[in-house]
Amino acid sequence: MLTVRVKGKHIVGAVLTLVIVLLIGYGAAPGLIYSRAKALAVDGKGEQAQQYYDFIAERFPYSGSAVSALWSSAQYDLHGTDGIAMIYIYPSSTGTGTGTAGEAGLRSAIEKFKALRERYPESRWAEHAMREIGNAYYQLNDYDKAIKYLRASVKDTEMQEVQSTELLAKIYIEQGDYQKALDLADKSLGIRPNQNPLAIMKVKGEALTGLKQWEEARALFDAIPRKAEQIYTEHLQDESEETIKLNITNWEDIARGNIQKIGMLQANQGKLGNITGTVLFGDKPAEGVKLFLIDRLFQPDYFTGNVRDLPSTVSDNAGKYEFSSLQPGKYIIAVGVMPERIQGYTLSLREEEIELKADENAAFDLRFVPTIRLSSPDSGETVAENVTFRWEPVKGADHYDIFLGPVQRKEDGSITGTYTGTFKDNITDTELSVNIGSEFEKYRLRRSVSYNSEGKPDPSSVLGLFHPGGEYTWGVNAFDVEGNRLSSSAGYGFFQKEKDLPLFKISEEKLTKGDRLVLKGDYLKAIDAYEDQLAQNPEDADALLTLARLYDFGTTRDNRNYAKAAEYYQRLLQVWNIPEVYEALGAAYYNSQQYQLAWEVYTSLFEHDTTNWLAYHQLAKTAVHLNKPAERVLSLLDKALIQANGKYVRVYPVTLSLLLGNTDRAIMYADKVDEGNNYKGLLKELLQKGMEPRSEFAEAIAAGEYQTAEKYLGSTDYDNFLKALLTYLNSSQYTSREQIQSIERQLDTPLLSQLLRQMFL
Repeated sequence: MLTVRVKGKHIVGAVLTLVIVLLIGYGAAPGLIYSRAKALAVDGKGEQAQQYYDFIAERFPYSGSAVSALWSSAQYDLHGTDGIAMIYIYPSSTGTGTGTAGEAGLRSAIEKFKALRERYPESRWAEHAMREIGNAYYQLNDYDKAIKYLRASVKDTEMQEVQSTELLAKIYIEQGDYQKALDLADKSLGIRPNQNPLAIMKVKGEALTGLKQWEEARALFDAIPRKAEQIYTEHLQDESEETIKLNITNWEDIARGNIQKIGMLQANQGKLGNITGTVLFGDKPAEGVKLFLIDRLFQPDYFTGNVRDLPSTVSDNAGKYEFSSLQPGKYIIAVGVMPERIQGYTLSLREEEIELKADENAAFDLRFVPTIRLSSPDSGETVAENVTFRWEPVKGADHYDIFLGPVQRKEDGSITGTYTGTFKDNITDTELSVNIGSEFEKYRLRRSVSYNSEGKPDPSSVLGLFHPGGEYTWGVNAFDVEGNRLSSSAGYGFFQKEKDLPLFKISEEKLTKGDRLVLKGDYLKAIDAYEDQLAQNPEDADALLTLARLYDFGTTRDNRNYAKAAEYYQRLLQVWNIPEVYEALGAAYYNSQQYQLAWEVYTSLFEHDTTNWLAYHQLAKTAVHLNKPAERVLSLLDKALIQANGKYVRVYPVTLSLLLGNTDRAIMYADKVDEGNNYKGLLKELLQKGMEPRSEFAEAIAAGEYQTAEKYLGSTDYDNFLKALLTYLNSSQYTSREQIQSIERQLDTPLLSQLLRQMFL
């Protein structure tokens, strides 16, 4: 037997070596773990990263990484989880929030920030923590504690003094303590004039407005765009010109909106209003629901945006909420609620917008009601000839709408997206049967198109919404006699599991080889297959139509051939003489700049359909390119406006009236096409300024000499504004927003900005 003798000093040495190795490992471990956590965070695996951060803070509290880990973990709690932390419900859209914490996350963040201050008082993070604690209490609507920590942050720190000042002043303004907000802003601008000056100028202007120091407030907001231009041109030199302009334009919009508010307040002698209401789940009050206030003057097309900059409140234990001391104007209430609270519920909608008048208390209740239960078709059912939709009745419902849309899946079968639109409306029963074939024919000629991330048109855009081989999700909305939505089957299904989604498929039996290739997205091979069909039968309407659409919409967004599309639409017209084909052919001629042919086709269309607003609109646009006099164009637009949905003509008549120098007529059109919501007030301001184009320019427009009118324009701001409108009027296809926005403009940016929003909707 082999015996090994080890001397005592060797044992001691080995133990010491082991201890040293363990100490080195202990010292290195936190840094290695922290690096791993950061890598996970970068990869979007925040929940796993936080577990590592918490492990370091708990097990290695005296390591160099502990303070950073505790800070990162607290920030993660403050800004939300990887999953759906909040559902934001707006009147016209719904979105999810992964960057907003719930109450539990906010309170956890507060405890961690406080622990950081206690354990590491000398750390630079300890100063930052006060501001973050104040921010968390603000999100919890605990204003007293928020003010306590933010005041301490302003007093005792330098690193986040200005950010704390901005939030603290915002709280004072929401509380109506305008003098405190003004004092804070003045102090910040005096001590640190170059730190976040635009945001501090904004809160100062709001404080002055609240104090009814209107002229000082107006002067301050007048100065903000100039300050923004100075800052962004000096400090964003490495950014693109477009990025710089977008930043400056944002501050121009803020300044303009506040100046308009000041004018409204002066006219109403400073009288303010309130919006109050109750949030209900069924008939029971809902406590703790977050509500956000959207001012339409500042966010005219707001939807599912960043709620952090919006005034907010929380419903109390009676479900009551209030937004007080509001300036007259138009507002929208948005709701933020945790997903688990609204499973099986949907928001019963009424009027979207609240028009608040001076010295008024406007009531606006929000009621969540049970979703409509669907009976058939069952999830996963395949239908062939007919499909019957059934659902349970809703108390008080006058009629129902069915909404429907295609389902998109990855190769592995998982759903990547869905979108829906109204399929059938004004249904008075709780059951509706439709014939697949007739619906297929009806939807094949609708011209809406959507593209995927690769720029390819969606197969449902090519084949039509309701086609063989398609998979769909569907649902029902219920309305009262006044058209208010009582309930919906949808709820907030974007967080539902697939098994809970109402899905059905249409049989693939009638698919051709070309159809199957379209469904796979292999459009080039599909074109060859449809050409083979035409070789067998030159009057094959399905092949002619699908080929026309493939060239019309393009095999990719950037690969359209309108002239080729027109050839197939022309052949289809010989087989299928219906108004929809005339409309598609006219659009193809127009888009391929064959304006005379487009004119002839649209004119022929009226022999079949004299109520098509879009045809009148397209004919008016064609008339511009054929140099028809302006009055001829406007007469066609007038005919469009009197048809059903004619208001969707939108800004074309407004634009043409402005180019003619007829602002009164532009205002009249704005009343019809936009109901005065967005740019009527700005048009009136233009009229008050006496702005109008020079006579020779207006005469050229009136005579239809649109292409030559530009030579009469000078280099003034107003001339540049008209140049942008003329560019839009003359574009054979909609000129891109970027192209028009690249034209220099200052004086009338507000109006042009509003018109652009409407041009591209």
